Amino acid sequence: PSSWKEFSARLRWNDLNVQINFHNPNARQQGVERVEINGKAIADRKVVLGGYSEKPEITVDVFMG
Repeated sequence: PSSWKEFSARLRWNDLNVQINFHNPNARQQGVERVEINGKAIADRKVVLGGYSEKPEITVDVFMG
């Protein structure tokens, strides 16, 4: 809902823990402005979990826009 400014979820994929944080400061109901994994912007906004097997946990930030 647009009234939610932030929410988060955790999931486990194989041996990887994934923290997903959604940021919605402008109360949008659709559209993704940008996606970051461990603080680095992902150009195509697609999260591929297969390349992070060397780390036990990653953080995905999704910015609505």
